[in-house]
Amino acid sequence: MAPPRRLSAGWRAGGTILPSLAGCLLLNAAPALASPCSPTDLSGSWQRSHRSEDDAARDAEIERVTTSMNLVVRGIARTIMKRSMQAADRIEIGVTQDELRVRRDDDESEIPLGANISIHTTRDTCSIAETWANDASYGTTEWRLSRDRTRLTVHHIVHDPHFDSTLNYASRYRRPVSPQ
Repeated sequence: MAPPRRLSAGWRAGGTILPSLAGCLLLNAAPALASPCSPTDLSGSWQRSHRSEDDAARDAEIERVTTSMNLVVRGIARTIMKRSMQAADRIEIGVTQDELRVRRDDDESEIPLGANISIHTTRDTCSIAETWANDASYGTTEWRLSRDRTRLTVHHIVHDPHFDSTLNYASRYRRPVSPQ
C-alpha cells in the first residue's frame, strides 16, 4: 500500500492556491452581490413549475382545515375550495411606482399600491405581499422571488372562522424558457 501523499505548500492556508481560489470565488460572486433585489425584478412572465406537488399539498391543507366540519358541509366546502383555489398556469406581473398588475391566465387585476400592499426587499430577496379581507375570511398573498431571480413562489395564508386552523399553501413558478 502506498504511503499517503503529502500536500504541497500551495494547499496549506499560507500557500498561494487557496487565496487564489478564494479570490476567484469572490470575483465570480461580486455581480450577484452588486445588484440588490428590486420589486421590479418580479415583473415579467411566470409559468407554473411544480403543478402536481403544489396541487397535492394544497388539497391536503384543505382536507386538514376542514376535518371538524359537519360531514355534509365538509364535502361541499372541500369541493368549492379546491375549485376556487386553483393556481394559474401562467402569471404576468407588472410593478410600477403606483400599482401592482397581475394577470392570472386570462384574468387581469390591478392592485393600487397602498395600505394593503407591502414591499419587502433585502440585498438578496424581494417580495410583495397583499393583505385582503372579505365577509368572514382574511389573509395574505405573497409573491416571493428566489435569490437567483429565476423562481417565484406565490404563498397564500387564509384565516377563516370555519377552519380548524390557518390554511397555508403555495404555488411555484419559473420564467418560461424561450424557444430558440
